[in-house]
Amino acid sequence: MPKRQVKPKPVKVPERDVVQAVLRSFHGETDGVWLFRQNTGAFTIRKRGYTDQFVRFGTPGQSDVTGIVAAATCSVCGMVREGVRIELECKARHGKLTPGQERWLESMAKAGGITGVIRPEPSEYDPTGLMPKYLRRRILALIGRPCRKCRNESERLDRGGTGENHRENGGGSQGIRPKRHDAE
Repeated sequence: MPKRQVKPKPVKVPERDVVQAVLRSFHGETDGVWLFRQNTGAFTIRKRGYTDQFVRFGTPGQSDVTGIVAAATCSVCGMVREGVRIELECKARHGKLTPGQERWLESMAKAGGITGVIRPEPSEYDPTGLMPKYLRRRILALIGRPCRKCRNESERLDRGGTGENHRENGGGSQGIRPKRHDAE
């Protein structure tokens, strides 16, 4: 009788391990990306004889990891954006974003930042989904996404709208002067 192959159970990875793996994959300056841990929370200071003091640090909903990308190139129009903020929310494999986290990522993306949710993606070569070289590839892929104007334009066209194609005019608004119409 042939032996039945047993599939290994997926490894449960807590969110704190995902955060640590992301920070390790870009320890120091790597590929022009600087990442830092961003803590949020609250606690109460209790002192005998005094009233309790409530202390909140960070903004509710802000991402776990923040940083700066030296230069990000749009994969559609080729425009280079320098000094772009990156916000990464780290989650366990089946973790869900809170409404505050969704709002935070959305507001950062609208402001021109690079945002993303990082989850462990186990594979044959990486059972935990946290190997630095694979995480680094996934984060660098986020950096190469289309810029905000290209994304907005494609969304407008998907909805059936029309509009001036900013790629035909040499890219986005950064570094491009509007045409002058001098009276003659």
